[in-house]
Amino acid sequence: MPAYVVRYTNPRGRVKKETMFAPDVAYLQGMLQRKKCWPLSIKMVERRTRTFRTKLAAVDLISILDQIEIQLEVNINIDDAFRNLVEEFPRGKPRFVIANISDEINSSGRVAEACGQFPKVFPEHTRQMIAVGESTGKLAQSFRRLIDYFQAADALKATIMGACMYPALVIFMMIAFIVVIFGFVVPKLVDVYKELSIELPMMTKMILAVSDLLNNHPWVVLGVSILIPVMMITSFKAKFLRKYVDVGLAKGPIIGPITKDVSISRFASNLGALYESEIPIVQGLLICSKIAGNHVYNKGLAVVREAVEQGQSISEGLKMAKIFPTMVILTIRIGEENGKLDDSLKKLSTYHSRKAKERVERALKLFEPTMLIFLVAMVGFLAYALLMPMMQMVEEMSNGR
Repeated sequence: MPAYVVRYTNPRGRVKKETMFAPDVAYLQGMLQRKKCWPLSIKMVERRTRTFRTKLAAVDLISILDQIEIQLEVNINIDDAFRNLVEEFPRGKPRFVIANISDEINSSGRVAEACGQFPKVFPEHTRQMIAVGESTGKLAQSFRRLIDYFQAADALKATIMGACMYPALVIFMMIAFIVVIFGFVVPKLVDVYKELSIELPMMTKMILAVSDLLNNHPWVVLGVSILIPVMMITSFKAKFLRKYVDVGLAKGPIIGPITKDVSISRFASNLGALYESEIPIVQGLLICSKIAGNHVYNKGLAVVREAVEQGQSISEGLKMAKIFPTMVILTIRIGEENGKLDDSLKKLSTYHSRKAKERVERALKLFEPTMLIFLVAMVGFLAYALLMPMMQMVEEMSNGR
């Protein structure tokens, strides 16, 4: 409940100042009158909602939302629903999130505000969906839409992450192979060449220099190996570099189409969920222009929002952005004309999510032979460079005879 700082006179005529809790000012005034006190001033205390950087795994979040939605469907109050759920989860992040949301709901009575304590769990657009559900009395439907949204997003993420496991494993094995060759095999050959006093060719000297660096300065090599991935991750997150990285991702020969499908799927999914929650389309486009996942598509959706604000349709705005495929524009135009925009957005989200998965699988099929060719070439180069001095020595011995 809201807190108020109250100055009042008690029955003895003395002025008192006290912090009191009440649903509203009228209730507080009635409470003071029953105590035979006269209010002099009543000032509401502005509540500061705490925010936590806690994150939840998608499976835990979907489980929480699912159980809340079930309780709301059988007419259990939202505060009781969260309170009942606290005991269902063991100690850990899920219980921490549920307990804090439950306490905040009991204090403020607002679910969206309570979920705002965890912006990394409930982003802005999901909180707005919850707020609309509260105001319209359709909170259970809002939670059901959130469940569908998070399930679709998690499925797409799992597809991409699963597809990346094989390339990551191949790269790891390749690095391990290089460490073994340069760390153990090459030094032994060097000792043999030194004993035989063989003049080494340039290719062999290059390999020996890499081997010496790896064996004599392992911490430098390890530091550089860690620094490069960290710098790449930082460049993805840094605001002043993210724009250029996103442009490269959006226009790349292989990653570009995948980025396009993922961004369009995310846009259609988010806008569809917001539209179903009865959030104004301009506000929905404003939210989508911040969470498309790529600077190029964020900028394009900002153009769409400006066009809609000026009275044009979404399809016309998409055409003005000049980055969306014709099929997307036509599908949304048909949905606008038929009054079934939500169905059109769902179809677009499903289609482009499937296309993103297919493109990732196709890229992997291309990656496998490419990596195989690279490994064969690298092994061949190493073998030739390391055995060349030996072959020269044999050739000289045969000529000497």
